[in-house]
Amino acid sequence: MFETEVKSLKSLNHYLVKLVESRLWLKVIIALFLGVGFGLLLSPHNG
Repeated sequence: MFETEVKSLKSLNHYLVKLVESRLWLKVIIALFLGVGFGLLLSPHNG
């Protein structure tokens, strides 16, 4: 049972890496959230 879990985790990891490498929209969404987060941290309202 443990071997199948490890195998499924490896395939999931491979799938996620392939998804991130191949999908530009995912990179854009991640960059958008990072930009908003840094903008909130650096805004004058937060000091």
